[in-house]
Amino acid sequence: KLLLTIVYFHSLSFYKEELAGEDKNYVHLRAAAQRSNAEDVLRQLVEEVVQSACRMEAHTAEDPELTEIWARSFQVRDHHMRTLACSQRHCLV
Repeated sequence: KLLLTIVYFHSLSFYKEELAGEDKNYVHLRAAAQRSNAEDVLRQLVEEVVQSACRMEAHTAEDPELTEIWARSFQVRDHHMRTLACSQRHCLV
C-alpha cells in the first residue's frame, strides 16, 4: 500500500516537476541509478503500480471481505482506473 501510494504521487508530480525543470526527484534519481532516461523510468513505475494492483486483485478475488478491504485501502481516487488496467493487457498474475 505504501509503495503504491509513493509511486502514484511521484508519477503525478513528475510532470509538474518536468515543466519546472526540476531534476532532483525520485524519477530522475532512479534513472541515473539505472543509467536510463526519466521517461523510461516513469513507464516502469506505472507498470509496477499496475502490476502490484493486479496482484492484489488476484489475491483478494476469492474473499469478498478482503476485496472490500483492498478497495478501501487503495489510495487512488479513481477505482475504475485500477479495474480497467487490471482487466486489460497489464495483468501478469
